[in-house]
Amino acid sequence: MSTTIEEEKKRSMSRTKAVVMGVGSADGLGAALSRCYAANGHHVLVAGRTLAKVEKVAAAIRRDGGSATAYAIDATREEDVIRLFDAAMTRDELGDPADLVTYNAGINQKIEFLKMEASTFENFWRLNTLGGFLVGREAARRLVAAPSSLPEPRDRFAEWRVLLISRQVRRVCA
Repeated sequence: MSTTIEEEKKRSMSRTKAVVMGVGSADGLGAALSRCYAANGHHVLVAGRTLAKVEKVAAAIRRDGGSATAYAIDATREEDVIRLFDAAMTRDELGDPADLVTYNAGINQKIEFLKMEASTFENFWRLNTLGGFLVGREAARRLVAAPSSLPEPRDRFAEWRVLLISRQVRRVCA
């Protein structure tokens, strides 16, 4: 079934964006969340470190009739996170500002504690903690600065959903 340009414009005007940070393989949790959000009407900003991987996920969503854009982002680099949120919180032809943010980036390896190098621990900390902080903080900052047509800031936090997803979660959008 084909849609006209006018129908697509109407649909995109009522669509909100969703951010999924931490998309890797096409069969991983981040990709599954991206597909789920797209199937529920969001334009998904599919973000991860490797452009080829996130573009593969975004292309599959578009092939299935959804709306998605790929972003190569390092969650531990503040300027990358700000660039992602600049796109996510802009009302444009892709949709309204994001109302859903998922941080799925993380490292989980079984390493014997007595043999772990400080540099390994620091890499884990940077992605698992610093990255989550940067994404969560930027999401919160953008909420406070949201247009005045939205509810008061104290009410927005109840409506805004920032999800910190455990890498152990296996079933999504069942």
